Amino acid sequence: MVKVLVGVFLFFSVWFCSQEILASSDLGKWETLSPAPSKRTEVAATVAGEKIYVVGGFGRFGVTDRVEVYEPNKNSWQSLSPLPMALHHVGIGTVGGKVYVIGGFRNTFSWKPVKDLFEYDPKKDTWNRKSSMPTPRGALTVAVLNGKLHAIGGLGENGNEGAHEVYDPSTGLWEKRAFLPTPRDHLGSGVFEGKIFVIGGRLKSSYHKNLDLNEIYDPKKDQWASAEKLPTPRSGFGAGVINQRLLVVGGEGTGKAFVENEAYHPHSNTWQKLAPLPTARHGIGAVVFQNKLFVISGGTQPGGSRSNVVEVFQFSD
Repeated sequence: MVKVLVGVFLFFSVWFCSQEILASSDLGKWETLSPAPSKRTEVAATVAGEKIYVVGGFGRFGVTDRVEVYEPNKNSWQSLSPLPMALHHVGIGTVGGKVYVIGGFRNTFSWKPVKDLFEYDPKKDTWNRKSSMPTPRGALTVAVLNGKLHAIGGLGENGNEGAHEVYDPSTGLWEKRAFLPTPRDHLGSGVFEGKIFVIGGRLKSSYHKNLDLNEIYDPKKDQWASAEKLPTPRSGFGAGVINQRLLVVGGEGTGKAFVENEAYHPHSNTWQKLAPLPTARHGIGAVVFQNKLFVISGGTQPGGSRSNVVEVFQFSD
């Protein structure tokens, strides 16, 4: 009987390992879609309903208030009511079908961090000002968890911020939570199984000072922990969770924009290289829709370059 049980155990152990190997060998594939109406960089993007909203950034004439929406099911674009003010490097998220734009910078050259919070109603195509974020900053990351918006890190009036402030749209109130252990800007994040993973970024807005950090926030404990580091240190990238993996795509570094597409497996605390981004870019809008990662706009060279490229990643069938 013992031999039978051991045999069954070994069989299922081998089977599960083989399934993991099969899954990890899927490097995925990319497809090019209809370009955005305007060329931009340092945009922010989010999904609301069946549409992808792309806001702000740098356009042809500097910082812009443009808002454009993409319908993946139609592969088509249209323009919407602009932001109440021109902004770049904003944070963004969707709660209850409404889009929230948080912080960012106002000026093209002398970047001025703001604490403004704007709410967009897709049904009315209107913007409304909401309670300001306590700490003004841009180049932050925003993660949506349990109906609340976590505004984390960024670049403030006095340099890098470790501020972690949470907005609850149901009450209109902000709450301060445990500080990010490593204050930084141009970072990215993703939510997986009730925790926030905050990846990469840079110090003092310098892509010469890119980081490989992977820090995890547990909202139940209001505590941070460290995990396996990002294989390719970078900043200004896109991120999204697909197939129980957190993908980190593109970004900016010394002398180049990145094509690297690396996936973090939270269960095994390991990283995997995936099919590279076809068009190297940073300052992109990246969102997950229907289990695909859409990468929109961004600069193809370090600094102020712009594009309207739209590419989508999915794991192979």
